[in-house]
Amino acid sequence: MLIFATSCLSVAGASESLSLRTGFPFGHYYFTDVMGPKILGLPVLLVLAYLGIGYCSWVVAVFIFGEKGKAIRGLKIVAVPAVASFMMVAWDLSMEPDWATVDNV
Repeated sequence: MLIFATSCLSVAGASESLSLRTGFPFGHYYFTDVMGPKILGLPVLLVLAYLGIGYCSWVVAVFIFGEKGKAIRGLKIVAVPAVASFMMVAWDLSMEPDWATVDNV
């Protein structure tokens, strides 16, 4: 779990920070004060949200492939993370319009 949390927080934080400063990979944007405290312009709660959604996505992907309580083997080593990633992207894409317009984040 420590490896998962560290990986998720590192990748999410680095990706968002890079995009805030350069526009790559997500484009140019900024966060208002609605999302709470920030570190270097990046809301702490946003990175923690990625951790929570990342964990939920992983658990759902494991259940989809019937691997609960088992070691992931074979093609599922690629399939489970791919499905979990797809779920995280779907969540993010569904939240972006609301955050950018309704909530003015």
